[in-house]
Amino acid sequence: MPSQSKLRIAIIGGGLGGLIAARAILCKTGPEAVEIDVYEATSKMTEIGAGIVIWPRTWSILKKLGMEEYLMKLLASPPDKEPSVIFRFRKSDQKEGVLLHDMIMNGGTMRFHRAELQQAILDSLQNTAIRFHLSHRLKEYQETGQSIKLMFEDGSVAQCDYLIGADGIKSSVRRQLILSSPDYFKDDIASLDPMWSGSYAYRGLIPIKELEKLIPNHRATKNPMMYCGKSKDQLINVVAFVSEPEKEGTLLSGPQVEEVSQEEFRAMYVGWEPEVQAIISCIKSPKRWAIQALHPMSRYGVGRVLLIGDAAHAMTPHLGSGAGQAIEDGYVLANVIASYISDLNYSTREITEAYNRIRRPFGNKILTGSRTQGFWCEFNAPGLEGFKEGDDGAEYVEELKGLMRRVHKAWEWAWDTAIPGVERVGEMAVL
Repeated sequence: MPSQSKLRIAIIGGGLGGLIAARAILCKTGPEAVEIDVYEATSKMTEIGAGIVIWPRTWSILKKLGMEEYLMKLLASPPDKEPSVIFRFRKSDQKEGVLLHDMIMNGGTMRFHRAELQQAILDSLQNTAIRFHLSHRLKEYQETGQSIKLMFEDGSVAQCDYLIGADGIKSSVRRQLILSSPDYFKDDIASLDPMWSGSYAYRGLIPIKELEKLIPNHRATKNPMMYCGKSKDQLINVVAFVSEPEKEGTLLSGPQVEEVSQEEFRAMYVGWEPEVQAIISCIKSPKRWAIQALHPMSRYGVGRVLLIGDAAHAMTPHLGSGAGQAIEDGYVLANVIASYISDLNYSTREITEAYNRIRRPFGNKILTGSRTQGFWCEFNAPGLEGFKEGDDGAEYVEELKGLMRRVHKAWEWAWDTAIPGVERVGEMAVL
């Protein structure tokens, strides 16, 4: 139990996960119970990346945290529960594509620009007791007695009772946590640094009018599309994946993000159907992102230090759930903290163990599930070993349709509300 009357919480990282954790903890405990400091390495709170998908599961958490009023103004229309096409899957690595499956769910997804979503969360934290510290890059931390000493690269120091690492896939908190606790992390040395998934994502944004000039009524202007092919798939935002599965698990050599020529992008999709060629033609300066991830970790925290979001379970984007899982981490953690601090004899170590017990199995399940989903969408699945890029798929078409139904089913969890289970965290934590 901390010696002070309030639990002093330090959050390293001011991205979506760190900000939602701050809001959730404050909402669940109140300013009379906690002091929250958010430390961000950059001089300004900014998110990189274009779009972000919020599934109904995550939306239910955001509403529970009072975020609906801040986010509704960013949506073109309010969410509903009507059946809608979430993705239309096509086999497109041939001259004439084939429809494989329509993924229809009750209630659609909500799409936000990542930077706008972050700003909305920041707006919701104005006039609260949460303190923000920009240009504070963590150098190291030291556990001293019942507190933690934080040392930053600018020479400044701070104290906290509980440290939350929300500092992303290259987390300095994760690195020190693993190295300083070898008995707990003997199987997690591979998670010191992110691994390359073997995939690149070519990314760009397309004005609808420009695409319709090439192909009027292009399917991608009406429905979210997944253009699938052997070792490649394309999701309109645009995100186009090119994979070399044999390189999965290697360390990345070269930059993580690089602007490349349209010619390089086009060369990856030679022979694909006209709809795909039109999309590529509209992206004049694509950026190539190396997709990195973590090995599943054996625990997300020890003692008074824990990890959330990409720092704990950075995953490939094939379930579109990295941000959603970071939000869920913060919400579960807030419920655990609230359930414990009502007991004057609580221990921060108990909070961490409860969080590990509840979040690690599910976070790792989504991490590995996202990897599997990527293989399925690229037709790298058992029974398809003889299937080559560009095959018309006639002899495999029923098997491919069945595979896309499995892809659909693997997404169903994202429509189940997290709220009923999460709100039993207090009961689960003390078992």
